[in-house]
Amino acid sequence: MFLIIYFLIIFLILLNRTSLYLFGGDSSEFSLVGSTWGVAHPPGYPLYSLLSNLIVRIFPFFTVPWRISLMSSISTVLTSILIYKILRFYKIHRNVSFFSAGFYVFLYPVWLYSLVPEVFALHTLLVTLTTWFVFQFTKRKKISYLYFIFLLLGLQISNHHMFLLFVPGWTYLLHKSRVTLFLKKLSKRNIILLVCLFLIGVSFYLYTPIVSYFGAISDWENAKTLLGFVRLITRATYGSFKAYLGSVPNFINQFFDLVTCFIFIFHDFRILGLIFIIYGLFTLIKNYKILFNFIFISLTSHVFFYYYSNFTLSRPFAIALFERFLIPFYLLLIIPFSFGLNNIQIKIFEFTNLYIKNSKLKKLIPYVFHLFLGVLLLLFATQNYKTIKYIKNLSIFNTYAKDILKTPPKNALIQVKYDNSYFPSSYMYYAEHVRTDLQFIFFALLPRPNYQQLLKKLYPNLYIPKKFDQTVNKTIDFLNRNNTNGVYFETKVATDSWRPYGLLWKYYKNSEEIQKDQQNLLNANRELWDKVYTIPSLNSDQKNILHFVDVQDSYINSYIEYSKLLVETNHITEAEQVIKEIFTQYRKTDLVTKTILINILVEQNKCKEASLYVNTVPYEKMSQSTNILQSYSSYFSKCDPKNPQKKAIDKQLFEINSNSEKIKQQI
Repeated sequence: MFLIIYFLIIFLILLNRTSLYLFGGDSSEFSLVGSTWGVAHPPGYPLYSLLSNLIVRIFPFFTVPWRISLMSSISTVLTSILIYKILRFYKIHRNVSFFSAGFYVFLYPVWLYSLVPEVFALHTLLVTLTTWFVFQFTKRKKISYLYFIFLLLGLQISNHHMFLLFVPGWTYLLHKSRVTLFLKKLSKRNIILLVCLFLIGVSFYLYTPIVSYFGAISDWENAKTLLGFVRLITRATYGSFKAYLGSVPNFINQFFDLVTCFIFIFHDFRILGLIFIIYGLFTLIKNYKILFNFIFISLTSHVFFYYYSNFTLSRPFAIALFERFLIPFYLLLIIPFSFGLNNIQIKIFEFTNLYIKNSKLKKLIPYVFHLFLGVLLLLFATQNYKTIKYIKNLSIFNTYAKDILKTPPKNALIQVKYDNSYFPSSYMYYAEHVRTDLQFIFFALLPRPNYQQLLKKLYPNLYIPKKFDQTVNKTIDFLNRNNTNGVYFETKVATDSWRPYGLLWKYYKNSEEIQKDQQNLLNANRELWDKVYTIPSLNSDQKNILHFVDVQDSYINSYIEYSKLLVETNHITEAEQVIKEIFTQYRKTDLVTKTILINILVEQNKCKEASLYVNTVPYEKMSQSTNILQSYSSYFSKCDPKNPQKKAIDKQLFEINSNSEKIKQQI
């Protein structure tokens, strides 16, 4: 009974904070896929996509993101129950097992991604369930366990390819249990049933060609064709285990990914958790060698994946994406964590029995220890709750998507590029039908015939050059021919004839058009920044949600581009006000923002005010980039020519320019 109550409480805690709104990364895409019978980005995640569509239609209350998030919450609670079962299977104390299962749920990334639409909660449930049946088979050698294992393997192929990182460990366990001898004794009927169960699991991949055939709005690889279906499964566009398109090997970056992984572990498990893990690993080596080898093989597979996938962790968005991939790693770590804690409990109880003679005190100590575990779990959960509590009601991504779609004038062509902007905007456009007057495209897919067919169906008047390949000439032709009502992209392409337009860039055919439209452009930007947008303000706890930080950065970076436009059009005082607002409210410690402000002040001959900012910047920081060095050189030349730092900066700039010239001559 306590088991049911304990995990029901955990589920209610998750349910209480389940997100009502869109979230970052792939989460918004899953909201779109789950509401439109779409195909997610490669490898398609068909099992999760199908379940998302079903749950959206079965539960007619609350928002679409909340309904899909419900699947994440349920999956996480079921995973924690299985963790408890696995630990009890290995004779871990009941209370330690409860504590460890709860601790896993309240680990920050686990908790976070149990509250939003995301495939990782279902992934960890399936790998945990498979591991449970593998453990059961190694002990009892029943064919029924193999049936479940084969079905689950098929389902995992249809859900998330990261399950492959567990396959070497499972294979090792089955090998140690002499599964080969067991399989040789099976009848043909048993073997056929195993294959059928596996194929039933894999068959969920049929979801992708079926919805593609019926014209899914989201269909990355044209899954109704054999080639597209294969490309989807293999992630051919990205590389099967690469983090992103265009990823190239970089030892320093890949090594940094591993360092970041261990920083996350230290941050999320805390020092005490690391002590439990290390002690648990020694316990496993000594007493449970086969289980240790399984953990070691599986952890090593994941570490190799983090190294090989080559994440570029230079932005909050990339770090937030990387964070999700640690969830199955944490699932593995919770086993040595539990063994370490259990062994500490054993040592404490042994010490109590040996050295404490008072019988009442001897009986009291186990209760005190388990009370300590309860308090520790409560403190741990409370600490992470300070950030997690904001997930439910913060509508940052909904607002951001609407702001993007509000930006262009009526009937314009709009292109949004990045995950944190494209997926939420797509959901708002296709699922919520916000600003359907716009021609909404994803430029990276434009060369693909199936995407061109979809666009022609949606926008009959849209011009797409024949054999479009994103070369400069064809891109400019595309932009010019579709510029009747304006072209607005999130990033500049093909030419420099773009000017900031709120959160986007507006395309112009030539400099004459830019000059002619200058006043209208300024007025539109003022209207957007003064009356339409509100830059998200994040407190210190909210900044731990890195996707929110990425959205805030997008607003601020666009606002900075607006200030540059003001400078370009000789509205220097207005530009100063914009940069001061950014600096004082959002980026007080950011060197680049401070440097822009200094440049603007110097431009207006406000040397005294500029010096107040320059004096807070040590020379080492000025040397971070050539552009920053040049800015401070300009300041010293105009405002403080006798300053000794000017000579050092000019000397460094001279050396940089000399080296650049030598490289050019060598080339």
